[in-house]
Amino acid sequence: MKTKIVYIVVSDKSDNYLEQALLSVFSLRKHNPEATVELVIDKDTATTLTGKRGEIKTYVNQVTTVDVPESFTKGQKSRWLKTNLRNLIKGDFLYLDNDTIITDSLGAIDQFDGIIGAVKDQHTPIGLNEDKDIIRLWAQQDGWTYADDLVYFNGGVMFVRDSEFTHAFFQEWNKRWQNSIIKYPRLIDQSSLAGTNEFFQYPIKELGGEWNCQPTNGLSYIHKAKIMHYWTYNRTNYTWMFYDKSIIHRIKELGYISKDISELVEKAKEAFVIPNKIISGRELDIYYSPVFQMCKSHPAVYSLFLLIARFFSVMGKIKKR
Repeated sequence: MKTKIVYIVVSDKSDNYLEQALLSVFSLRKHNPEATVELVIDKDTATTLTGKRGEIKTYVNQVTTVDVPESFTKGQKSRWLKTNLRNLIKGDFLYLDNDTIITDSLGAIDQFDGIIGAVKDQHTPIGLNEDKDIIRLWAQQDGWTYADDLVYFNGGVMFVRDSEFTHAFFQEWNKRWQNSIIKYPRLIDQSSLAGTNEFFQYPIKELGGEWNCQPTNGLSYIHKAKIMHYWTYNRTNYTWMFYDKSIIHRIKELGYISKDISELVEKAKEAFVIPNKIISGRELDIYYSPVFQMCKSHPAVYSLFLLIARFFSVMGKIKKR
């Protein structure tokens, strides 16, 4: 493939971002051994890539160290690099978030006919996105137009050509993101991406869901997924095994990908916890409801609702007799 793969890592020994990136690039190499991979980091991260933390350098072709504003936190440094990436490196690239598992060849990206490509967040228009209420608030805060049928892009996987226009696009994205963190205490970059897309009259072209399959929402794309994106660990229960924190903790402990984790990468498309169940429609409405979320997060609340439900169930049976 001609298109370069790019990762961004801002990390130190207190976090797991480097280990996530190592797992992702390991999975990439399994399916794309000839790919050119560039790792973009800040100076502080560069000083830590020694010993076990230096393993990732064996999987990449180039490490690019960039001066990043020292006043930024690690999270802000990462977003600053991401929103400015087009102006920091050369050539067409496919950017991948660290929390991704590559499950197939990515060579077909060379034939993509857009200048910027991305996949819908949660594989739906905003109106069907479980986070639509907070996205609507972000739109108001960041000054772009919310609409239920709007395509709101996930920034975890992005194809970007090297052109004068894309340089200007990223310059605007970086400016909008920096403005947003001055006003609001949040790290998100997707809202400012949506605002930039609107500003330039929607140049982002949609990539197929297989290029950024978000497992809990992307059932329709799993069978042909090229990239699977787990994006968060804030779960007490999980369906896809790569949500399990112990995998990354094991990599951190060892400094490399063990045989058992390598085997899990091999069968990533089928690595789902058993038992499991597909839900949709009305069941999804219940799942996203405040009541269900409270029950899921607080065992005591769940026990209380379960007791009440059992009481009414018994009362209903008594009335039928």
